Amino acid sequence: VMNILYFDCFSGISGDMTIGALLDLGVDFGKLQTELEKLCLDKEYRITFEKRIKNNIQATKFDVITERHHHKERTYNNIRTLIETSKLGSSIQELSLKIFDRIAEAESKIHGINKDEVHFHEIGAIDSIIDIVGTSFCIHELKPDRIIASPLPLTRGSIETEHGVWPLPAPATL
Repeated sequence: VMNILYFDCFSGISGDMTIGALLDLGVDFGKLQTELEKLCLDKEYRITFEKRIKNNIQATKFDVITERHHHKERTYNNIRTLIETSKLGSSIQELSLKIFDRIAEAESKIHGINKDEVHFHEIGAIDSIIDIVGTSFCIHELKPDRIIASPLPLTRGSIETEHGVWPLPAPATL
């Protein structure tokens, strides 16, 4: 029997939505919290989850609540060092680093700079780090043989970023 993790992204996807869905699949919130503490960033945030009903569908709402008003900008190297020097399990470190590497690659292409020079604004914020490392932990716990995701719905409009107003979908999303 093959264990497949399928993400049906009919309304998009975010880190909070991903972790909420993985908690619904049986990942233990206490274990998630304990693993995230290995980043030694727990003074900067707290995490919560609760069951909610939206459009007559029950789901788990996961939140990262930051204690600071300003998000700390981090470089790709800062984030890599943070993860590599943590006490996270090696498979969790590896997947987290793969995800950040993929994002850094996209950002480097967009801005025309070397990957190591990428400065993360929104993604460097503590909530994004927790979302990515938390998702990596949840995937580690579920041990899927394969991960599949539906196509993302592409929207129109604009979004305000650290670099100004950009069209949607944002370049890194594409």
